[in-house]
Amino acid sequence: MHLKSEQFFFVLFGYATLELNGEAFELGENQGFRVTSSTLHLLSHLGQADLYFIVISTPYRHGDRVEIRV
Repeated sequence: MHLKSEQFFFVLFGYATLELNGEAFELGENQGFRVTSSTLHLLSHLGQADLYFIVISTPYRHGDRVEIRV
């Protein structure tokens, strides 16, 4: 979770699972998802094929991350 930063995840190749506040969304090639600030999120990859993705954060997220242990 990031207190101020928003992020945009975009899958270039492969498949990923993006969990937002406990709800899972599958992302495939050329699909993206915007994550607003203060939203619990986790990007995971459970497939056998490679995953290539980009993530864009604004504003810059350095020092903005909050670790949540579950």
